[in-house]
Amino acid sequence: MLKDDSFIYNMSNCGNSCAKWILKIAEQKDLTVYLQHILHFEGDFEIQIMNTGKIVHNPQEYVPALLEAEETMR
Repeated sequence: MLKDDSFIYNMSNCGNSCAKWILKIAEQKDLTVYLQHILHFEGDFEIQIMNTGKIVHNPQEYVPALLEAEETMR
């Protein structure tokens, strides 16, 4: 993710231990990732949910936003 911008990364293959590294890399560059499950991000961050365009800033906003995005896909 840090060195290759040629594709969207499928984070569904990663475990929760990857969440902090995704956020660290995103501090250095703009990332687009694909998730099929909820990763356990901690603390404050800024993530845009591409399905809805909603921007979230912490886990309390993140989980409901993902569930909302999932509903739009049905």
